[in-house]
Amino acid sequence: MAARKKATHRNARRVRGPVQLKSAWKETRRALKSAEATVGRRVAALVRRSGLKPRDVMRQAEAWRVRLDKESKRARQRVAAGLVELKQRTHRDRRMLAHAVDQAVARALAALNIPSRHELQQLSRRVEQLTARVGGGRR
Repeated sequence: MAARKKATHRNARRVRGPVQLKSAWKETRRALKSAEATVGRRVAALVRRSGLKPRDVMRQAEAWRVRLDKESKRARQRVAAGLVELKQRTHRDRRMLAHAVDQAVARALAALNIPSRHELQQLSRRVEQLTARVGGGRR
């Protein structure tokens, strides 16, 4: 029985990149929810043990929530800016890669002495011009 060929890690990352990002995002949200629940339970236990007034705890919790909202907004803005930069870099790199491929193909064609599309078009135009000249002189 022939052994099956395993995919390389590099190929797996290339194909599953967006899927991995989505999975990581879901896991992060799940971990955050779990952490929030744990903090809530611990704060409730602390309030019961310490004898603090629930109103004071609520006021402080509201202040923390406001601060967390501000920080999360800043974090979202940083992520958005990073994504914009990543998109620009990707676009620039794609153009550079396309240019490099075009140059490599041109060098390979030149090495094999094969004319390029541009050279064939110039030759065709020249043949048409010469044909018109020769044809115009006979009439």
